[in-house]
Amino acid sequence: MKKFRYAFPISAYVVYALLFIVSVVSIVFAALRLGEVGGMFSVYPISDVLSIVFFSIAIVAELWIMFFSNYVFCDDTFVMTRLFFKKRIKREDVIKLVTDEDSGISALYYCGSKPGEQTVSFLIVSIAKKNREAFESALRAFKRDIVIESNSKEKEE
Repeated sequence: MKKFRYAFPISAYVVYALLFIVSVVSIVFAALRLGEVGGMFSVYPISDVLSIVFFSIAIVAELWIMFFSNYVFCDDTFVMTRLFFKKRIKREDVIKLVTDEDSGISALYYCGSKPGEQTVSFLIVSIAKKNREAFESALRAFKRDIVIESNSKEKEE
């Protein structure tokens, strides 16, 4: 079972850092108001308790997303995990992987089988450039007849 971490763009880390700072500051001020420290007092204590709970959940969810979002090749299933959501794709449903070299984002195409119809769907795969070759070789080992394509504007011109 080979795991690959989800590669977030730098802008996502900036947003997560801002969310973390806002959450911590909000928790501290709500706690100071509840404790009536420094002349601060809480007019509605329930709102401060709820804000502490809400921002604590936001911090936990943010850290969970950052550290536990990954892609896993199990025995006969490809599993994508983000927060509390898991997408499972069977080996026989995987069709091809198309990678955009400029952005580093890949699309994994698979047959989405709903009762009564057969559709082709895709899943966005974001892997760090240093791990892309290892991911592609693990994907080839997972399914031998997969088509792996690479697109680039420089190559097209």
